[in-house]
Amino acid sequence: MTGPDLRDAFELIDSIVIADFDAAGQPLGGNAGLRRLCGKHAVSLWQLLTQPAVAVLIDAAADDQGRVHTGLLTARGPQDSTVTLRGALYRTAVGLRLVAGYDMHEFEALSASLLSLNSEVNDAYRALALSKQVLQAREAEILKLSRTDALTGVGNRRMLDETLAREVERARRVGLALSLLILDIDHFKRVNDSWGHETGDRVLKETGATLLQMLRATDVATRMGGEEFVVVLPATTLAETLVCAERFRAALAAHDFGLPGPVTSSFGVAELQPAEAGNALLARADGALYLAKQQGRNRVMAARPAAADTDSGPLSSGAGVHDRHSSAAPQPTAPAQANP
Repeated sequence: MTGPDLRDAFELIDSIVIADFDAAGQPLGGNAGLRRLCGKHAVSLWQLLTQPAVAVLIDAAADDQGRVHTGLLTARGPQDSTVTLRGALYRTAVGLRLVAGYDMHEFEALSASLLSLNSEVNDAYRALALSKQVLQAREAEILKLSRTDALTGVGNRRMLDETLAREVERARRVGLALSLLILDIDHFKRVNDSWGHETGDRVLKETGATLLQMLRATDVATRMGGEEFVVVLPATTLAETLVCAERFRAALAAHDFGLPGPVTSSFGVAELQPAEAGNALLARADGALYLAKQQGRNRVMAARPAAADTDSGPLSSGAGVHDRHSSAAPQPTAPAQANP
């Protein structure tokens, strides 16, 4: 068995360019490496090399090993690309022979450049993802601020409207109870007139904070305006809301607002009726609040179901309400002069 023919071996290698040219630089033949570089059509040395100048190579004298050039050669590659080769051009009996491989230094530099570029692209994607997260967080914060009362930290009227519409629809779809309560700080104008608006703002802030501390995660506290707050209580019956409102009333009455006497609040509560709209529910609770004010303040009043379901329009003063204190709960007795 004989060893492989080196000519055949080099013929199949496409990572090394081996090509023969006559004395005028015209092609005589080449291996797979040459075909990879130039395609199927034979090219002259003039067409193949751009550096060094072919005219100089053809006229150059060979060294003792027959080399007319050693080192880098710049060749034309596929689709007019530029390829750097490293090798030698030899003087032969019939002309010139090119033996060169692809410049590994160039490949390594290109590889390093691609790795660096890939790293930069990955960094850019990470920065973009982080920017997107920051943007989403800022958008969420802006949305939260647009639905939050700046003074008290509870929801604003926009949040009340959105929450009430959503929860009314959900209550009808799922078949759960829905209630709300309205509270109004008693004699709030007297607080502002006697101790100033800064003190009044502090009372509003502490009232909002007290509500937020005592609410369930599903409840939504909002400020409807002035000294009125509305709490939406999903999946809560009227009886449960009465208990909740009484807890709020007692907590606020016992809270130390830093004033000579207690600051109390009056409450109106109502439960959603079949086919009742959210604004009608709110109006019934407001009617109960009005009656609580009429009957001495610092108390919880519950609205009775409306005589007929309605989509809008306020109830008449005190119509359809029930005094929370007319049942077993004792009615508070706070002197009017001590109730700012």
